[in-house]
Amino acid sequence: MTRDELERRIELVVNAAFDFVAADAQSLKQFAAQVSHRMNKSAILAEYDRLKAIEDAQRWIPVGERLPEDNKDVLVTGSKHAGTQVAAYYSRTGEFEMIDESIIRPTHWRPLPEAPEVTA
Repeated sequence: MTRDELERRIELVVNAAFDFVAADAQSLKQFAAQVSHRMNKSAILAEYDRLKAIEDAQRWIPVGERLPEDNKDVLVTGSKHAGTQVAAYYSRTGEFEMIDESIIRPTHWRPLPEAPEVTA
């Protein structure tokens, strides 16, 4: 679902609920207070943006769409059967080189995840 679709659905839900209670002015005032208290549209959209950024950072990127930063380790894969490897992209040669210095021709890549925090 896109951000615009989410925003439209929020509007539809709120409008439908207002229509449902519109016959009774007191109920409408109470409902409006509950909606504004429980359903903050901007907070929902901000959370959507935050989750979308995380999703985008974790997705597999086709090499034809964009290449990683030069000489930076990334995860790469070439097919379902090739598995996942760690390799670095070198712009001067246009190749991905694995740790053992062999060359791989991946179809997709993604940044390495952040290392976990270690607590003693």
